[in-house]
Amino acid sequence: MPKNYQRKTQRQSWAQASMLGAINAVLSGTMGYLKASKSYNVPQSTLEDRVKKARQEASLEEASKKGMGRYKTVFSDEQENELVEYILLLESRLFGLTFKEL
Repeated sequence: MPKNYQRKTQRQSWAQASMLGAINAVLSGTMGYLKASKSYNVPQSTLEDRVKKARQEASLEEASKKGMGRYKTVFSDEQENELVEYILLLESRLFGLTFKEL
């Protein structure tokens, strides 16, 4: 990213740790949605969506995770690194793969 890049929107400008704290506060019943969103500085509608997701999945870390767009990653970081190492190994042995083969 260039040094002089200026962000054009304020979407997802909240901290992931703040969202996790707000979700914990709502789920434990110590705060409501409005009070938690103001005290943890996260959007109320996003907090409501994330609490609903946490109740369904029972995973707070997954519910508080940031991510824009509708496409999710297919491989984990470990799988992606393993795939890269394997492709580089094949390339070093002069057995390069085409995009279709990959």
